[in-house]
Amino acid sequence: MPMSPITPSLPPPPRIKPAPARLPTTLSSSRLSETIQSRINTLQTPPPPSQPQNPKPFHPCYLFFYGTLQDPDLLQHLLRAPSAPTLVPATLSGYEVKMWGMYPVLVPRSVSGSTKVDGVLWYCGKEEEFDRLAAYETSAYTWCECDCEVKVAGGRDFIKGVRVFIWGGVVGSSELEEGSFNFVRWKTYFKHSVIKQSECESGD
Repeated sequence: MPMSPITPSLPPPPRIKPAPARLPTTLSSSRLSETIQSRINTLQTPPPPSQPQNPKPFHPCYLFFYGTLQDPDLLQHLLRAPSAPTLVPATLSGYEVKMWGMYPVLVPRSVSGSTKVDGVLWYCGKEEEFDRLAAYETSAYTWCECDCEVKVAGGRDFIKGVRVFIWGGVVGSSELEEGSFNFVRWKTYFKHSVIKQSECESGD
């Protein structure tokens, strides 16, 4: 069921929810390779149920995507959905994008500013769907809740309680680099090979 519109207001700064266990201080290059392979494996076989690092129980909510999950074909494939999910353009404040290898991550902004992260919203109604996406993101990411801005007739609105996957390690880790996610490049060189490999494995 779609969520009721929220009366426009200035959103409070997003707060990172604590994880139940201590995360590693750094994520090595070998861990990065394992994460890439883990994501491919996630596409090949249904992932086992996973427990979000954030201890808050699941409830139907919007999710904000800013990386590979912006692609409706990949999202449909991960969710085993009969059709491509509906995605709504949105922006997120209070965070900035860093690059972890070929993947983008979000970290809290170190300085004040008006820079916003562009992405999309998708309404997640089932815990098993959220678990699939959490497994795809791997333990390199955790999640928090925030407010996102969307365009509506006559202006803009804010959706509260949106879940977003963010960097799960130390914000100042040497594993992170400056940069931006090249979505077009990812779709051109990586998307189809990963999905095709999954289709061959499953016999689709």
